[in-house]
Amino acid sequence: SHRIISYGQNLVKELDFWEYVYFNLMGNINKKENPLKYFLLIKLKMNSIRKSSQDTSKKIKRMSESSQSIGEITDSLRETAGKLEVLALDIAIDSSSATTEHRKFSVISKEIQRLVETARMDARKIDDVITIIKEDSTNSLSSMESNTTEVVECDDSIEITAKLLKRIMDDVSIIHHEIDEM
Repeated sequence: SHRIISYGQNLVKELDFWEYVYFNLMGNINKKENPLKYFLLIKLKMNSIRKSSQDTSKKIKRMSESSQSIGEITDSLRETAGKLEVLALDIAIDSSSATTEHRKFSVISKEIQRLVETARMDARKIDDVITIIKEDSTNSLSSMESNTTEVVECDDSIEITAKLLKRIMDDVSIIHHEIDEM
């Protein structure tokens, strides 16, 4: 019986110390407040961060898919440029006869070839931008997934800590009650 009382008093002192540390860390919150509510608030914020991270990951994935679509459009642009180049060569061949009318076709052929080259250069520039977007998307997605994992781990730790704190508070309440009955 004496050992139980001594143990209980030591546990109360230790709890009082940790309660003092906790409340000082929390900015001297009124000690009558239940500290578990702060764990709940932290948990709610962590859930919000987790949802935000997941939403951002989805947006990054969509951005990566969109850049893939742009790449397909660029491929179509290259294909059209290739067809125009063949057309320009046909016109150039036909315009090789010396008539004035055919020389006009030669000018048109050169303009088409210039447009084809511009389209190809633009397609290369688009490819470069797509490559950068894909790399950034991949890196950002990896980072977001890592952050989400860390948030989940923190959330789990908070939940475990809250359960432990509740158990300690319940035990202290029982010990206080037993001491008061003595």
